[in-house]
Parts: sequence; C-alpha cells; structure tokens
Amino acid sequence: MQEEFMNREEQIKAIRFNTEEWEKLFCKYQQEYIRKRLKAIKYLHEGQTRQEVMAKIDCARKSLIIWIDMYCEGGLKALATPMKSHRKQKLGKEEKGELKKMLLEKKPTDQQFQIQKAAKYTDIRNQIKVELKT
Repeated sequence: MQEEFMNREEQIKAIRFNTEEWEKLFCKYQQEYIRKRLKAIKYLHEGQTRQEVMAKIDCARKSLIIWIDMYCEGGLKALATPMKSHRKQKLGKEEKGELKKMLLEKKPTDQQFQIQKAAKYTDIRNQIKVELKT
C-alpha cells in the first residue's frame, strides 16, 4: 500500500514510536504548544481516538490533523519545531541595540519616566529577557 493512499491512522501505526526520543524532546522543549503536539502523538500511538486526544489536551480537530501530518512527514522532531511569527518587526536592528543598551545601563528614574512608561519599560525588559543593572 502506498503511503499517499494510507489514512492518517494507518500512517501513524506504520511509524515506530521512539519513546526515548519523545522523552528527550518533551524535556528539552518547555513551550506548552510543543508539548501538546508531542502528547497528542503519544496518545494516538497508545491507541486513543482523535476525539479522546482532542478532549484530553484541549485542541481543535484542525490542529490535531496538522500535527499528525507534521509527524508523518518529519517524525517527532517536526513536532518540536518552534512557531515563527510572521509579524513585521517594529524596531530595526539599530533601535533594538539602543533599547538593549538603555535597559542594561539605565533605570526609569534616570530618564524621569512617568509611572506608565516605567511599566512599559518592565514589560519590554521581560520580553527581550535582559536583566537590568541595579
């Protein structure tokens, strides 16, 4: 039987599930969306139905189908591929560098920021994961 004519359940059964690789990927990737994908495939290999898996991990049918296709085409590693944002960056490379330098070297009080700006400053700092000098 050719792979393209196999349904998704048959394709999953035809792939040998590597528990060791699954555990390594599950431990390596802390993002919940990656772990959901990995759990879904594991549950399917354990014999659970799609409906059971969707209810257990709280995902949409379309998402589960996408994950199954990813797994069938690229294995467990394909499921661990981080999502990429397609949004256009608002700051250029130079502006990001300036912002990072400001966050590392200055405090909101140095620039006499208002309280509202200080809150945004903290949010930005957390987003780019930089520690401030105190």
